[in-house]
Amino acid sequence: MAGRLSTIMLRRFAAATTLALVAGAATSASAYEYQPLLSGSRIGDYLAAKTDSLLVGYNCPSCSPCQCEPGASASGDDMARAEDTPALDRAGASPEQFGGTGSSTFTVNDAVGGYIDNPIVGTWFRARYDVAVNNPHPDLAEFFYAKYGLAGGPGVVPPPGFNESPTSANFQVGSFYLELLVAQRLSVFAELAIQRTDIFFPDRNNTGAVAVIKNGGLGDTIAGFKYAMYTDECQYLTFQFKTYAPTGDSHRGLGTHHTSLEPGLLYLRQITDRTYFQGELRYWIPIDGTDFAGNILRYGAGVGYDIIPSYRDTGPFNPYVSTRGLRVTAVTELVGWSVFNGQFTPPAQVGQPIAGVPIPDGFTVVNVKPGFRFTNNLGSVYAGAGIAITGDRWYSDLFRLEYRRMF
Repeated sequence: MAGRLSTIMLRRFAAATTLALVAGAATSASAYEYQPLLSGSRIGDYLAAKTDSLLVGYNCPSCSPCQCEPGASASGDDMARAEDTPALDRAGASPEQFGGTGSSTFTVNDAVGGYIDNPIVGTWFRARYDVAVNNPHPDLAEFFYAKYGLAGGPGVVPPPGFNESPTSANFQVGSFYLELLVAQRLSVFAELAIQRTDIFFPDRNNTGAVAVIKNGGLGDTIAGFKYAMYTDECQYLTFQFKTYAPTGDSHRGLGTHHTSLEPGLLYLRQITDRTYFQGELRYWIPIDGTDFAGNILRYGAGVGYDIIPSYRDTGPFNPYVSTRGLRVTAVTELVGWSVFNGQFTPPAQVGQPIAGVPIPDGFTVVNVKPGFRFTNNLGSVYAGAGIAITGDRWYSDLFRLEYRRMF
């Protein structure tokens, strides 16, 4: 019942997002209106007004805002701003070098994706809730769970009277992420997860009985850093490195029982004043796993369109990024995983031993991720789905809800 309701909800998300993107593509977009940088004599007046200001990654006030359309010419306001502040060439730095020292004209909330990692370096917090159903091979590549216990691994074992391998697993995860800016281009982050896992075991004698192991507790913990390699007025490229620590109890289905490393590249580009492209390329490397552990390449691309754009207010410390009013963004992402090696435990036949088999060559999972992001000033809420569109899959359906806030 829960799986059917989840599927219906996810399909409606997909349809609504597609319609929103089509409608947005037919709407002509005008460039954002950015106010010029105020002079030093006006800073006191600004502070006295107690208006919110936002510093994210040492934004560069000398950078021109993204024109968003190729060939767009500078307006009179742009020329006035260039005269008010030192030009990049007079500062002895190229736009790439200057932009590389911080967030340029982007903020954390400009990364509209709900599943692709955020490339913006800054100080921010995120709380997230995921629920996924029908993982058909829980210990595949030891990506979600450790090698099954009856196959000789540190993973779960069935309850007494059930000596079959698991048929599927569902999970719910609440995670809390904190990122801190520690230098102009560098941030560090950590993520703590609280997990609930339901693993289903059939009766080996085919009586129709099903046992469910339900466990909850601390999951595996993630920590790492991000470094802004390249930024300019319209794009942002970041190197990210994650370390997954096996803090979850693998015997209870709460972790992988091994450390993993994941280097990756994250990218954001503003295409028009309302449209954003976001992408990622990450490589999962298990350390000290069993013979089931496999290397996995993850890749994703997504587009977000502001159905309702927000008014962009400005201030003397950051003339580009403080927003006022509700901003609603329709988001569609495609995320894929290619598994290069490892094993999994298939459903065992009656009278046959339980043993792992190699993961087939070309095992690739692709999910479509439709959703909506609602942003109001420093806070942002995302609600979206994950739907498997390939025969190979981690789960059939997933729902995600998250809240993030910049500081």
